[in-house]
Amino acid sequence: MPTSTPAGVRGLAAGTDTGPVLAMVGIHLGPGGAVGALAHPHAPATARRHGGQPVQTLTAVLQQLAPPAGTRVLLDVSELLIDLLGGGYERLAAVTTVRISPSERSIGELYSGWPASVVARVDAGRVHLHGGHDFQGRRLGAMDHDALHRAVALAQAHGSASFAVSAVGSLVDSSWETDVADQLSRLSGRPVAMSHTAGGVRQLERECTAVLDAALAPAVSRMLDELSAAVDAVVPGARPGFTLADGSWVSREQARLHASRLLGSRTALLVQGAAATAGVGTAHVLLRTGGVLQAAAVEQGCVRVDPVRELSPWLPGVRANQRHASALTVADADGEGLPLSALTGQPVVLLEATSVAPAAALAVASPGASPVACPGASAGTSMDALAQKLRGSGLQVHEIIEAEEVLLARGVCAALAQCEVVTYASAEPDGTWDRAREAARRRAQASVLTTDPRAHLRTVTDQVVPLSYLSAPLVQVRSFVAAAQESVRVV
Repeated sequence: MPTSTPAGVRGLAAGTDTGPVLAMVGIHLGPGGAVGALAHPHAPATARRHGGQPVQTLTAVLQQLAPPAGTRVLLDVSELLIDLLGGGYERLAAVTTVRISPSERSIGELYSGWPASVVARVDAGRVHLHGGHDFQGRRLGAMDHDALHRAVALAQAHGSASFAVSAVGSLVDSSWETDVADQLSRLSGRPVAMSHTAGGVRQLERECTAVLDAALAPAVSRMLDELSAAVDAVVPGARPGFTLADGSWVSREQARLHASRLLGSRTALLVQGAAATAGVGTAHVLLRTGGVLQAAAVEQGCVRVDPVRELSPWLPGVRANQRHASALTVADADGEGLPLSALTGQPVVLLEATSVAPAAALAVASPGASPVACPGASAGTSMDALAQKLRGSGLQVHEIIEAEEVLLARGVCAALAQCEVVTYASAEPDGTWDRAREAARRRAQASVLTTDPRAHLRTVTDQVVPLSYLSAPLVQVRSFVAAAQESVRVV
């Protein structure tokens, strides 16, 4: 039977919207066990299982929660993947790379800065194909089918598990990458990772990310398949999804070729879980951790993110691109130096974030009220003092005292299907950028609908940014689309 949360504790999924009320399950998986949260309109619940293999603990948690058939099940596998990597590179597979550019030396050297041991393991040959797009969107060169056959022969000779494809100008037009990927997949049957889907605006980092995703794909695919089979055995029709470092979730097929984005989801999920527990979709989230106070934010149910360009400590020295939850140190643990004026206008969610989950339960405080501690909750006097200090400045504060593992599970439950598409477009005064913006929005929406066809779409950000650092008349077009989540209680 599910273990229900204590009576009187409230909370709605972050970023709720009108629509059909459906159940949702979020499960945080780690080497030491699993914690699950069931978001349900009438009977939200949590469940835990410690020890055992991931498939066994996942099955046990699902059986405790007993969600109805067809319930969406989302899984956080970041810590499983980190454990799988083991702080090393033995799980990385060999990758054959196809670079599409006007010249073999048109951009930086692939694997620049990567540890030599990683390059020796991953590099299964490189093929250059003349092509790409210039900044005006003109297609350069024609498809060289002989080069594609050389790439396939090279992959077979080196025992390559997958391909990585990178094209110059892919943020202006991605057709070179998609055309080559389709051909390689048809000729070899191997998976293909493409740089334009990796995010980020730097060509070499996108290429490195595609290589890393391709190298992780075999090991990650096996893990995703085993976990998905376990979910389907307990919850028919669940269509499991997997959370990313930016707090969003993708389908299993998308997760296969974006494996590096599965790493490092903890901060985003803690932030989402705390906001969902407080019942707010937009808020400042303050995390006390390591003697300092870090600030994050949730906007319309989406965690504010920053790009990161190195995936240490999980893969030291490997440069790649990833969207990661933004958490900036803003004060010491007692709030000294905290810029209170920057927190006005939105609710503030306050929580303690430690590496070891405290034996505590939930407490949500309204302005002027004391935390409502549940059985087993710790006193948290220093947290109380900080909360009172913030309330004394007129802020609306939600103080969260809860085991981190439970907040992580709730953060998984509150995850939204999201997609950001970044493109370059000509800035000529003929409406070109408007067409590019609409095309970017359609691509982002298509990605979200592929993940969740029942989604109610909304565009969270949609902007055109002039690129002053380029002499060409270009603008950067960014469209960030999210799916509105059904109204379900998470606590």
